[in-house]
Amino acid sequence: MSNEKKDNKFGFTDGTMVDVDGETLGKLDDDDAPEPTRAMERPVARLVDDSEEQVTRALEVPVASPDKTAMLQSVSSQNQPLAVLRIDQGPDIGREFPLKSQSIQVGRGLDCDVVLNDASISRKHFRLEKNGPTYRLVDQGSGNGTLVDGTKVTEEDLAHDARIKVGTTVLRFVLSNPGAAAAVARQRQGGHAAGPAKPRESTAAIPSAKEEPPMRVVSPRPSAPIDDNISPKEGGMGKWIALVAVLLVALGGIWYVGEAIMGWWNFAGLGTKTAPPSTTTITATSTAEPEKGDQEKSPTDEATKAADKGSDENVAADETNKNGTQPNTPTDEQQKPETPPSDSVKSPDGQPAQPVNDPQQMFEQAVKASEELKFDHALDLLKSIKAADPAFKNIDNAIAQVEQEQKHQKSYESVQKLVESEKFVEAIEVLRSIPNTSKVYPDAQTALTGVENAHLSTRIAIAHGVLRDGKLDEAQVIVDDILKSSPEHPEALQLNKDIAAKRQETSRRPPTDTVAVPKTGKDTLDTSGAVAAYKRGDFEDAKAALEAQLKRQLTGTDDAKARKMLKAIDSFKANYETGKAELRTSRAKAIGSLEAALNADRTMGGGYSRELKRQLAEAHSGRAAEAYDKQDYSSAAQYAKKALSYDSTFDNAKGVLTKCVTKGEALFDQAMNNHNSGNTLVAQSLFRQVIKILPSTHEKYGKAQDMLKN
Repeated sequence: MSNEKKDNKFGFTDGTMVDVDGETLGKLDDDDAPEPTRAMERPVARLVDDSEEQVTRALEVPVASPDKTAMLQSVSSQNQPLAVLRIDQGPDIGREFPLKSQSIQVGRGLDCDVVLNDASISRKHFRLEKNGPTYRLVDQGSGNGTLVDGTKVTEEDLAHDARIKVGTTVLRFVLSNPGAAAAVARQRQGGHAAGPAKPRESTAAIPSAKEEPPMRVVSPRPSAPIDDNISPKEGGMGKWIALVAVLLVALGGIWYVGEAIMGWWNFAGLGTKTAPPSTTTITATSTAEPEKGDQEKSPTDEATKAADKGSDENVAADETNKNGTQPNTPTDEQQKPETPPSDSVKSPDGQPAQPVNDPQQMFEQAVKASEELKFDHALDLLKSIKAADPAFKNIDNAIAQVEQEQKHQKSYESVQKLVESEKFVEAIEVLRSIPNTSKVYPDAQTALTGVENAHLSTRIAIAHGVLRDGKLDEAQVIVDDILKSSPEHPEALQLNKDIAAKRQETSRRPPTDTVAVPKTGKDTLDTSGAVAAYKRGDFEDAKAALEAQLKRQLTGTDDAKARKMLKAIDSFKANYETGKAELRTSRAKAIGSLEAALNADRTMGGGYSRELKRQLAEAHSGRAAEAYDKQDYSSAAQYAKKALSYDSTFDNAKGVLTKCVTKGEALFDQAMNNHNSGNTLVAQSLFRQVIKILPSTHEKYGKAQDMLKN
């Protein structure tokens, strides 16, 4: 003892500063500590209110540095993200996602923390978990796997500037403090890149909620006894302050243990248990502290809650023993859960949904609506959430994604009018513009096949007409273009042969000095023979009759009309046969082909219009029934209305529309209830659905429009 400093009479290691609630109270000295660390085996309990974000991990005093000095200070919430994910390649290129949470889910699902618009990745592809100075990547059993710096991994501690590839997307992991990545890099070189992170030797283990080890300090050797004869003059005020700080911590721990086990606070008859006015907490700094709102419940929290529950039960039992009666407890009526009000949000199928004021449940409803392609309803729910809680997790990203889906759906719906106007090129461009990340993409691809077939048939018809006019070069350009996209198309191949034969015939024809007599335009076009043959199904005879008319001296208008009819016959024949075959396999494809055939038939006088309209009514009615089964009443009503526009007597479409009208009337009543209760956004969403479902002649259709205007 004679060779030790006076400060060592307190028995603490040299150079350790004690920081209590931000105030340095003293220094603990010991030059000869044989062990590199000294730690509390049990974490100091949380003595502050649950709203505090300071979480006590362990009392940790590493002394590996030459001066053996470490500071014990309060953990403060960090606003700066630990790292950032940057999209270097893929549909979301250029976007950045700050990483703050303890656990972050990445995938294409709307409920992920980082939502990627890439159809080639899984809904929940991988997870990032805080692990010391970095994040650990954990693949979630994805279909295509996850590559980190070119290597497929299941778990990996990420280094600064790591390159993550999932599907067609490449992400860059950038640490906010790149210096911290050096330790991770050294760990990888040691062969621990994909293994579990090695625990820090200087950190005391945190016991589980079931383990309650006694509060004790582990010391490598007996501490020097406290000399009772030390005077303030000998030890200095710093030593007394340090001693008081330690006693405060000890008293706080004793109070906490007593409160948890015996409920001293209430036992003393001081009423309902409340937290002390002020408490002193000493915490150890953790570099991987969870952000506010993202940390999981610690074992200490669970133990505290269990102790609180036991304390309350002890108080209740004590009151029973003293008074001989049971304490005030809720009655059966009081214990019944509240019944949601009649004006709560309801789903489009008329069933009661979750209360309006629960953002998480509304978010789940929005996800479900989006999966069912009910984007208007999903968007209204998400906007309601943002209005109630602007800081709701991932809400802005979810709104942006649904707005994009809504845009794709409107593009898809605009194609039908383009096809009816024979604007096939525009329709194809619109359908191709819908990305493979969109939920509308499968339907768009099906429709694209039908529109491309209709366009191809129309171009074949044009090539036939040009060839008949002797414009071999023009016909060859059209045929070559068709064969580029469809090398095995039988009609295009036959046209190619016909053009070659025409060229040979022209080359063998002897030159003549006869000057062609220009058409004077004195003859009148007679289409009766062509139309009659067309209606009988003798398409070749119909074409021959028109070609004979073109050899006469027709006016310019009649000549153009005859050529248009020739093209219409070829277009009708191709699309009519294709559409009937597609009715058995794909209604969406059949609709495109049959509508193209109907347009061609109008040019020929409408000989097949009744049959075509009946087939179109059947196709639209089938789609209406499918949509109704999926509880997509808006789409079901639209398809049913379209079917009835082709055939007003089609019973199947009438049946679906009748059921949809019943749903629409119920939705109108729900919309009014929400409107009267002040749930304006939800009411507007329901009114918009009502307008899509009900016929324009329905009374509630007009009322819904008026409510939206107001």
